[in-house]
Amino acid sequence: SYVGCSLGMPLAMAPRASCEHGFFWEDHLPFFGIFCITKAFEIYLYVTDKTIQGDLSLIDFMLKFLPSFLGYLDGYTDATAIVIARSCPTPMAQTLALTMSSTYLIGVVVAQWVVVAVFAAKDPSHACLMKLLHMDALSACVSLPKEMQQTWYVVNAVRTLGEDVPQAVQQTLFLIYVRKNPFMLLSVLVSVGSSIKAVYDAVHRRLVAPGVHLDLDDLDFTDCGLDAGAIGAKLA
Repeated sequence: SYVGCSLGMPLAMAPRASCEHGFFWEDHLPFFGIFCITKAFEIYLYVTDKTIQGDLSLIDFMLKFLPSFLGYLDGYTDATAIVIARSCPTPMAQTLALTMSSTYLIGVVVAQWVVVAVFAAKDPSHACLMKLLHMDALSACVSLPKEMQQTWYVVNAVRTLGEDVPQAVQQTLFLIYVRKNPFMLLSVLVSVGSSIKAVYDAVHRRLVAPGVHLDLDDLDFTDCGLDAGAIGAKLA
């Protein structure tokens, strides 16, 4: 539904798009509805799903939950930016619409929604898949297997290099050389914010989710010549 709305709504409303003003505010209601449902479902899973091992404080939860709005909006605002550029009659705008469409197709549709999604689906913890679906608070509460750490880096790198950077550059060129459009400016700001967040998440992600307590008695230290009871006594 997210992918369909992100692509379908801008295309369906393309005849109504304005080079100067973008879309009518009511055109965004379908996407807003999907956004609210997705985020409500994320909160529901966080509260009720017993398989979620981690635990976030209210502040930590909001610091994960609220910034994830940027990533969720990014794919949609980039698609609407393409339609807005296409509605402008100047050669520069038409060229940017073509290049923006090409980079969106490669960097978002193919790279993220197909290729990265296949690798993320192989994560037994589902942390990478949750991240791809912009459920950042939920993914932070799941311990990431060591073998999936590379996939976590790829999810964030592809989002930054395949979508955020090229779209932000091209949309900025539109603002400079074609027209000052408020929605295009919003799309640039969302892309930059999403890129910064993706880099931060890639660098600061820990394998063990916050609030998860390891039981040393359940761990096997025999191969290391160590005794779990002795280690526990030292830590106590």
